[in-house]
Amino acid sequence: MRVIIRPARGYEKCRDCGLLFKEDNSFQCETHDRIPQKVLIRVQGKGNRDEFYEDLDGDPLTLLKAAVLKKQIQKEIDRGTYNSKKYEKRSKRLYLFRNYKKKYLDKMRWRASLTPGQDGWLARSSLEDIEKAHRNYLTHFDEMDISDIGTPIIKDFIDELTVKDPDDKEKRKNASNHLKKKLVGHIRHMLGWAHERGDLTALPAMPKVTVHRKKKRGLVEKQQEEILRKIPDEHWPIFAWLVETGRRINEARAMKYRDIDFKRDAYRIGGAFDCEVYKPFPKVEDHVDDEYGLTDRMREILKVALNNRPDFGPDSFVFVRKSGKGKLIPYTDFALRKIYNKVRTELGYDATLNVFGRHSKGWQLREQGFGYDDIADILGNTPEVARANYSHMKAARRAQILSISSKRGAKGGNRNFSEN
Repeated sequence: MRVIIRPARGYEKCRDCGLLFKEDNSFQCETHDRIPQKVLIRVQGKGNRDEFYEDLDGDPLTLLKAAVLKKQIQKEIDRGTYNSKKYEKRSKRLYLFRNYKKKYLDKMRWRASLTPGQDGWLARSSLEDIEKAHRNYLTHFDEMDISDIGTPIIKDFIDELTVKDPDDKEKRKNASNHLKKKLVGHIRHMLGWAHERGDLTALPAMPKVTVHRKKKRGLVEKQQEEILRKIPDEHWPIFAWLVETGRRINEARAMKYRDIDFKRDAYRIGGAFDCEVYKPFPKVEDHVDDEYGLTDRMREILKVALNNRPDFGPDSFVFVRKSGKGKLIPYTDFALRKIYNKVRTELGYDATLNVFGRHSKGWQLREQGFGYDDIADILGNTPEVARANYSHMKAARRAQILSISSKRGAKGGNRNFSEN
């Protein structure tokens, strides 16, 4: 392929002496100090020809800018990375980040519209994370070509990232490593998608962001029972189930009658909620066929949950609440947390709903001497996650008990629980 510079107005000449501007005379008339008003770059190969009138910033090509751009295009041709769409008019340029991400986000929205379990399906919660990242942070790359977003540029963006300080709206503070790691993942995902489509010839190496997983704290059984006694009777079963099983919140509220086998004393995680949409598999799909044994306590909880429900069938949700119209419906995430937060605030606990159920279960199992493989199997995690979460829990009596918040202390309600 040949890369040449030509006057934009065809065979333009010096208006004083008629000298034809061409490459041989460096497109200038030295006698009258004249050059063509506009130039273009032509990339010509077998059966095709590309012409560009602007530089990558969208400005008309001058001789100097054209010489620089010609050199860049020639290098890309030699490396086999030349793509004509990169040099189209800025408003139409497909590979400009702000233009390309529209196509990418449209594809992600289409994936999120698929039925859960279909090839290519994307969780709605994941789509929300992607859209939020592009809306709030990744606009930093909008005026760059995707092929120009290299490792140094990404690293500088991550290193210098700041967010609004919640305590002072006029100030900004350094972003957390957790946010930085998430954004690196979003950049990798979009550029990886472009690479798979052949729109990007090579992927840049992503900067590593170290995130130290916080050690999980937990409640002892007596504390959980204190909270459960305050939960209204009609909502008690699902909270008791979270305590007894350590299941994820979205998996517990998605449990259906067909997921229980009373004859074999077993249950399974048949599905989970994704932004209030039921999907027919748990968060970790590797555990989709796993079964868990029913304890006496679990059978008691299920008996209460299914009592006086003669019309339920295999696809009925186990844990339901009454809507404003008296209809039985599954719990929303918001409703479940609202019920729990009201009780734990009244009692003075600062433990979240996840700590109340899942992390307290993992903590208690570790305290009882279970290994990380066993804890991972019971909770549906990986041994690595179990180790990271609960390795510091040697004995419940040595851990920090979440029974006294500053509010409770101020009221003089000192209720410490021991395991003696």
